[in-house]
Parts: sequence; C-alpha cells; structure tokens
Amino acid sequence: MKKELTTKSLVLAALFIAKATPQCFFMFSLPVILRIRGFSLEIIGLLQLASIPFLIKFLWAPLMEIKGARANHFKKWTRQTGFAYAAVLLAIGFLDLQNIYLTGALIMFAAFVSATQDIAIGALFIKLLDFEERSFGSGIKIAAVNISSLAGSGLVLIIYNHTSWLFVSCLMAGFLLVVLILLPLLDEKKSELPPGHQKVSLLDWLTFFKKPGMLKWLVIMLAQSLGISAIHFMMRPFLVDLKFDPDLIAFLTGIFGMVVGAVTSLGAGFVKSFFENRRRALLIFTGLNMVSSAYFIFISNGNTNLAHIYAAIGLINIALTLSSVICTVLVMDFSRKEKEGIDYSIQMTAIHLGAMAMMAAGGFIVSAVGYTNFFILQTLIGTILLVVTVFLFKGNWIPRAGEKRSGLAATQT
Repeated sequence: MKKELTTKSLVLAALFIAKATPQCFFMFSLPVILRIRGFSLEIIGLLQLASIPFLIKFLWAPLMEIKGARANHFKKWTRQTGFAYAAVLLAIGFLDLQNIYLTGALIMFAAFVSATQDIAIGALFIKLLDFEERSFGSGIKIAAVNISSLAGSGLVLIIYNHTSWLFVSCLMAGFLLVVLILLPLLDEKKSELPPGHQKVSLLDWLTFFKKPGMLKWLVIMLAQSLGISAIHFMMRPFLVDLKFDPDLIAFLTGIFGMVVGAVTSLGAGFVKSFFENRRRALLIFTGLNMVSSAYFIFISNGNTNLAHIYAAIGLINIALTLSSVICTVLVMDFSRKEKEGIDYSIQMTAIHLGAMAMMAAGGFIVSAVGYTNFFILQTLIGTILLVVTVFLFKGNWIPRAGEKRSGLAATQT
C-alpha cells in the first residue's frame, strides 16, 4: 500500500469524523438529553429537521464549483467551513438548553455548515483518489462513518454525563480545529479544464442526468437505499420486544455492530483487486444484503438464542458496510471532472432519501404486519433489487479501470 494513499485516505477520514461526530451527537444523543430534562417528544422530533440540509445540499453545490479547477480549491472550502462549524458549535455550547428554539435554530445552521463541508470533503475524496485507489479510500471512509456514529451517539454522551453541555461543545469544536491542521498533507493540484468545459451554473446539477446511464444508476441507488437500512434501524425495537436486557441491546447494536462495521470496511479497503470489477462487487454485496435480511426471518420465528442474535447483527453490519463501500466507490466513479461536488451531492441525496423514507415507514409496516412479515418484505425487496441490478447495471456507461479520471469522458456535461 502506497504511503501517499494511506496518508491522504487517513486525513480525509479524520476530516469526515470531525465533521460527522457533532451531527451524530445532535441527532442521536441530544434527544436523550432533552427527554431527561423533560422536553416533549414533539419538540424532540422537530430536531430531526436538522437532517434536511444533507438532503438538499445539491442546490448550493454549484456555488462551490466556481473556480473549482484552481489548486487547493476544496481544501479552502474545507478549512473555511471548518472554522465556521467550530464557531457555531462554541456558540451552541454557551446557550442554555432550556432556550430550545434558539438552540434548535443554531443546530439547524450547524447542519447547513456541516452539509456544506461534506460537499468539500466528498469532492476531495473524488479528486485525490484514482480509480484503483478508491476501494481503499472508500473503506476508510465507511470506517470513519462507524467511528463518528460510535463517538457521537455514545462516547460524547458519556462525556456529557460527567461534565457539561459547554464542555462537550468545546470538545467537538476543538477536535474539528485540530484536524484542520492536517489539511496541508493533502495535495490538491490545479486541474486542467476539459475541452468544452462551461462556466458553472446554479442549475448545473441538472446536467448530471444527461449522462449515459445516469437514470439507471439513480434507480439502482434508490433501490439500494430501500434495502437493509430499514432492518438495521428496526433492530433495536425488535430486540426490545424480544425482552433482551437494555445494556445488552446497547452493546450489540452499538459497540459490537459498529466494531464489526469498522473492521469490515477497513478490511474491504485492502482487497483492491476485488473492487476493480465494480459490477461483480455490487452484485455480490447486493446478494449478501438479501441473505442478511432472510436471516432475520429465521430469528423472528423463535430462533432467538444469543448465538443467532450475534450472527444476525454481525451479518447485517457486514452486508450494510460492504454495500456502502461499493456504492461510495461508484459515487466517486460517476462524478464528472470539475463537477465533483455537484455530482457527489446528487448521488448522496439519492442514497439517503430512500433510506430515510424506508426507516420512517418501518415502524408503521411492523405495526401493521408484524416483524416476520416485515423481514419477508425486506428480503423480497432485496431479491428484486438483485434482479434489477443484474439487468440494469451493465453496458459501456459503467466506469472501468484505465478510463479517464471520474470513470467518464471528461468532455461530457
């Protein structure tokens, strides 16, 4: 493994962890804090609106592409949004949580800044990693996702319980500022504008859909996001209803699941040759999703001894992680030269939109048909997805090794 590849992948992962940890804290830990303080579920539910900027960030992504060919363009965006993000976190820390509406407004603004920084970091992943390097970089990034989830939803909450609201806000802001010191280690060179390259327009994201095969790819991404994410989300109430101890549930779904995901993503990153055939990897991991869904049908029919529970949770975290790795690799591949931030934002919106919709509907589906039928439905969705992927994910529009960076002709718009 090249030292340069390891360095830039680890720096990008550190940037992602510093960016994502506060957002995970606000989404998963803050509701616990507010409930303990006696806030209503309606108020707590409204805080989930802070995820909206991550769904619509493609709307302002074109602004970030202006002069995007210059050296260190997205590094500057990462640094500037990092300073702004740290400042907002500090401001939130000095607020009294009882002033929930002002706190909520600042959290929403923090989400906007975080989503903007996410565009810049995502663009850096795409620009700095070549076709052959992307499996390793993607594995490191998905490991960073698991680490930030574990830190934001667990570690920071524990620290808060023994310190204060101001302390954890300063801690998250300080960590972000420290990580920004690593930016000089990334070498974002000046890009040569491709022939026929036009000035960036606010509606430039629409041209993404003109590329050959992009509608097929968006269908596949949306279908992928409808899969096992819903089971992963419903695992916790499922284990509660099976009468497992709350501490064991926290360990299984938090520590055990996150560790399995992190180890899997890191391991996947080193199997570079396997990921060079993108279609094979996508089909195998889609099939693994289907198998992991089917295992929960087995569990829900009374096979609830601890060994099966560990196996089911381990398998679904492995499947979800490997699917995320290959999808992240393909998001990089399908991003156009000098429009990395725009295309990254569009594709991530497609991935998150289906997952959020299915997770939101999961509780209603389980209430209506029960867990077993819910798992059967998810397995059926996984089977349909596998068939759809077999028939749609083929042809000359799929990026391959040896082609120009981004996997697509740079002249396409």
